[in-house]
Amino acid sequence: MDDLISGATILQAIQALRDENRDDMRELRESFESFRTDSVEKVARLEAQLKTVLGNGQPGRMTLAEERISSLERVRWKQSGIAATVGLLGAIVVEAIRKKLGF
Repeated sequence: MDDLISGATILQAIQALRDENRDDMRELRESFESFRTDSVEKVARLEAQLKTVLGNGQPGRMTLAEERISSLERVRWKQSGIAATVGLLGAIVVEAIRKKLGF
């Protein structure tokens, strides 16, 4: 009879472990599903942001920024050229006045 009770006790312990394992697996699946859902959402947001930066068939923010930088560089070079020309003309005028006045 003790063998029968211990066999039933062992069977109950095995069933309890199986049920516990099943619950652990369910929790693991739920955690994984939550992680997968969050990851998919984050990837979708990143793709959308990437399209706004690089453009989706239209110039993106990066292209527009590059165009603005190029425009600013051209303006800077133009201003530098104008400043050099004005400086040169000023020096020529001053030198002409000095020669005219005899300095």
